[in-house]
Amino acid sequence: MYRLTAELARAWSPSRQSYSPFGLPVTRAVAVLDYVPLKLFALIIALGHRTQAVFALFKTQGATWPLPGPSWLLIAVGGKLELSLGGPAIYDKRKAVRAKIGGRIAPSAIHLAQIHKLMAWRICVWLLLQSCILVVVHQGI
Repeated sequence: MYRLTAELARAWSPSRQSYSPFGLPVTRAVAVLDYVPLKLFALIIALGHRTQAVFALFKTQGATWPLPGPSWLLIAVGGKLELSLGGPAIYDKRKAVRAKIGGRIAPSAIHLAQIHKLMAWRICVWLLLQSCILVVVHQGI
């Protein structure tokens, strides 16, 4: 059910006027389901180099993005690598104004490799934590 809801939220993006009646409730449902996992993963990303700067960005920029879970994730990646993420976007030939979050550097192709490296190690930590939690819950330690 989660996978279906997430796919529908991507397919029926409420940013497009024609999909808004379907996309808005589905996007809100995914936001509720993803709230805690996205915040925890953003905290894992924030750990290490520039942790204090990322936490300061959480406080100042967290409320400027419409959905709280994805905002923390974007702020964590942008703040960690000092990248400026977000900003205006064009949907159906209409310009949507969105806040810029993260750092001050405009992203380029080299930053994709840096983000990939950052995410790969953080995903390993995420999987190890989940595995440990599942072992504790299953074994009752």
